Amino acid sequence: IFTKLLNDTNLLDNLVVGGIGAKAIDANDYLIYNSFSKGLFYDADGSGAGTAVQFATLNNVSTLNANDFVVI
Repeated sequence: IFTKLLNDTNLLDNLVVGGIGAKAIDANDYLIYNSFSKGLFYDADGSGAGTAVQFATLNNVSTLNANDFVVI
């Protein structure tokens, strides 16, 4: 499902966006964390043009960054 995250040329710190009402803002924002709704979303096109899919709800989490993820 998360095919864009497996590309070795993509660095996770460039692929994660977060904040209240967060949305993809450029062509490589694949992981989006909305700190208001606590939803973690995957945006397959990375740009916000398509619909991001929520795949997790993270309670008791105020911020996320690339160091919070491990891609296997």
